[in-house]
Amino acid sequence: MHPFLRLPYAALIGVARATAELPLPGNGKLVRALKARRGVVERFESWARAHRDPTRALLWMHAPSVGEGLQARPVLERIRARHPQVQLVYTHFSPSAERFAAGLDVDVADYLPFDSARAMRRVLDALRPTALVCAKLDIWPQLTAEAAARGVRLGLISATLGAGSSRRGRLGRALSQDAFAALDAVGAVDAEDAARLVAAGVRSDRVIVTGDTRYDQVAARAATADRSSELLAPQVSERPTLVAGSTWPADDAVFFEAWLRVIREVPAARLIIAPHEITSDHLEAVRDWAALSGLSLGLLGSPDALGADVVLVCPATADLLAKMAAGLADDLATTLLLATDKPVVVAPAMNVRMWQH
Repeated sequence: MHPFLRLPYAALIGVARATAELPLPGNGKLVRALKARRGVVERFESWARAHRDPTRALLWMHAPSVGEGLQARPVLERIRARHPQVQLVYTHFSPSAERFAAGLDVDVADYLPFDSARAMRRVLDALRPTALVCAKLDIWPQLTAEAAARGVRLGLISATLGAGSSRRGRLGRALSQDAFAALDAVGAVDAEDAARLVAAGVRSDRVIVTGDTRYDQVAARAATADRSSELLAPQVSERPTLVAGSTWPADDAVFFEAWLRVIREVPAARLIIAPHEITSDHLEAVRDWAALSGLSLGLLGSPDALGADVVLVCPATADLLAKMAAGLADDLATTLLLATDKPVVVAPAMNVRMWQH
């Protein structure tokens, strides 16, 4: 990090830490992210006192959210299978990844502490990692500097740096250049990413093109999927099928237009959409597009989905279950669910404490 930025960066982190200790109202993502970091350093220290074995190597894997977690998971699974003696620590940044992290086969998973020198020194002293590996691009200046000073090996997997990334700007370079230079090994998604990472400060002899590990975990899951299951069996079809996963409303304008060109060439093609987050506005946008395009639409798991041109995956969030219980029908999902005369099976998708209520 450029010396001129150290003081303002530390001040910004200090403000975040102080804010986290306030009685924050609401339960939005930002509020949950701040509240979850209360006592996180102490939680790592407590785990280390009880479970850290200094005779064993320890890999600290960090991935900010679920997408990056999917990149980290196949690496963690391979290490667990091939080197079971290695202790595994996993950290994330976003509340969206909390449930994902809880399902990983690691020794401990928690939020990444705020990137202050004191917090990172305490966590590094407690964990004593052999290596620290981050997914995609989520390297933090203070953590990287403190880890490098202790001789911790530093890596980046599925690394990608877009042509328009803010990390390539003047401020981004000033913040990240030293962290990039400290990396011992980088697996880039493609050659263009590798070239941009080198330009950003990564040493050229430390970068190789490895591709995106998300494809490894998708291939592994597809190979072991039970196609005879109650959910998947009805979806088996001779129709060419594309799954658009983790979509955002901003993706729709581009993707919908492209899909209409696809079905002009392949009329039997079928589309399955799995939105990243279920909101009424997003569901309505998908419904309106399908209707205007003359495409039939159904929810995954419902009778309407069997012959639909577009199948919408809609997890049973706490909000959706509450609407079903109250008989509300104010969006596409609840309207279809309440209109059907068939049995409805739901798969709850929420924090476990919410489900227990």
